[in-house]
Amino acid sequence: RPLTPAFTQSPIVRIEALLASWGYATTRTATVATAYMNNLRPAVIGPGFTNVADFDQGGFSLRWSYQLTPRHSLQLGGLAQTTESNTLRTDTTVTSATAGLRYLLSPNLIGILNYRFTRQRIDGGTFAGYDENLVQVGVDYRF
Repeated sequence: RPLTPAFTQSPIVRIEALLASWGYATTRTATVATAYMNNLRPAVIGPGFTNVADFDQGGFSLRWSYQLTPRHSLQLGGLAQTTESNTLRTDTTVTSATAGLRYLLSPNLIGILNYRFTRQRIDGGTFAGYDENLVQVGVDYRF
């Protein structure tokens, strides 16, 4: 069941993808929502190509930002994604939540503080899931 009539062809795999995105902005807020589906299939079946995995993947992400002051902004985001593979006999679910602050240090320099929690769960196969807590501190320089 192809997702789109066009696909990228390589000697080993074929990838099909469908992406939809929506954005809305006001003077103080911005919201972007994205939904996607893609699949990866072996383009060649035969000796030597039997271990090329297949994947069906779908997900949704949402990002929201709010301008607290002329120099401060709040960023919130979330992601939910599922991946299925018949070859690997696995179903994987990834969920993630992000919260962050951005501070305008100068017209070209922004200070960033982010926290992200990610949870991956895998049903089947020999792989293990994980939970990840990530704190990011950095700067963003705009040329």
